Amino acid sequence: MRINALYKNNYLMKTLGFLLFLLSSTEVFAQEEESLLMDAYQKEFVFLDSEIRQLDARKKEVAADGEERVRKARAGLVVLEARLLALSSESARFTESLRIVEEEGQKSQDAFDLAQSIKSQGVSKSRDAGMLSFDESPEGKRSYKDSGERLLAELEYAFKGSMTLLDHASTITKCPGQFYLDDGKQVEGQVLKFGRIGAMGLAGDQGGTLAPSGAGQLKLARAESKDQVKTLLENERAPLLPLFIFQGFDKNVDTNIGKTFQDILDAGGPVGFVIIFLGIAGLILGVIRAWVLRSLRVQDKQALEELMELVKSKKLEKARKMTEKVGGALGRVLSGTLQGLLVSEKKVEDAISAAILKEQGKIDIFRSVITVFAAVAPLLGLLGTVTGMIGTFDIITLYGTGDPKLLSGGISEALVTTEFGLMV
Repeated sequence: MRINALYKNNYLMKTLGFLLFLLSSTEVFAQEEESLLMDAYQKEFVFLDSEIRQLDARKKEVAADGEERVRKARAGLVVLEARLLALSSESARFTESLRIVEEEGQKSQDAFDLAQSIKSQGVSKSRDAGMLSFDESPEGKRSYKDSGERLLAELEYAFKGSMTLLDHASTITKCPGQFYLDDGKQVEGQVLKFGRIGAMGLAGDQGGTLAPSGAGQLKLARAESKDQVKTLLENERAPLLPLFIFQGFDKNVDTNIGKTFQDILDAGGPVGFVIIFLGIAGLILGVIRAWVLRSLRVQDKQALEELMELVKSKKLEKARKMTEKVGGALGRVLSGTLQGLLVSEKKVEDAISAAILKEQGKIDIFRSVITVFAAVAPLLGLLGTVTGMIGTFDIITLYGTGDPKLLSGGISEALVTTEFGLMV
């Protein structure tokens, strides 16, 4: 037992020793591991601290560099703003200069166009005066430095021609010439021209005041002034100068200034004829109505007063006979009324109504028809206005607005029919 006990104690001691060894080994290993970790931590800390310091230094360098760039950028911005302001001022100056140049150019163009227009008019007047064209004249065959100098020469030549024509237009000339009579026959005789605004002619026993018929030709406008023409052609002064004033010999002049009633009717067109027919018909019906109403009036007012006194005195039979002297529609109505009173006072109202209805047809004769005519005529005038304006616009579409005479027909129809409608 003692041996076993010793043996057990020895085993226990070994076990404890082994445990102590393990514990001591673990503690030593832990101490070594802790030492290694501490060394690694210290190295890592030193490395991170170095990185932080380097990053701080880099940060300061970047910040300094950024501030330097911002400063340079601001300085550059100030320079660019000053440059922009200078360029803006220069651009505004150039824009104003360009506007002035454009205005001067437009004025020059307008002056050039005006000069061209004056030149064209002068050329036309020079031809009327019998002068050569500028190209055919000695002035036109000369050589010029530029177009401006040539244009100036053309203007001077045109001005010379205009002055020549003005001198010609301010003189009275007597020369052989031709003119047309009223029947279209052309005769030859003596023509007396008052510049370019009037002319008179005589060919044998035919003559008088002349007017342009187009293309430089003349026609007889007033044959009753033949004696004055003879007096003037004999170089004597006439007490009266019956001239027909016009503007040049190029265009035909209508010598019939006044309008007849037929001309006015023709200007109104078909609608105008209808309105005139309604007006005449309405006038006839109005005259008939007036005559009928005149026949319906009281013929003897004194008899009417006597009749009223007889009625007040209850002398109805005598009063009824008195209605024949009163006459007219009122006399017949009073006769029917008194007849009703003689038959029965209760039926007197029916007698009065019957007498009034019998006279109503004569009193209202043609009234409805005349009223219809009065209402329809202005509407027909409006219809004529619309049709006339439609015709005018059709002419404008086909021929434009160059010749006012083409537009006068539609405008005349539009206005004349409205006038007719309002008159009716």
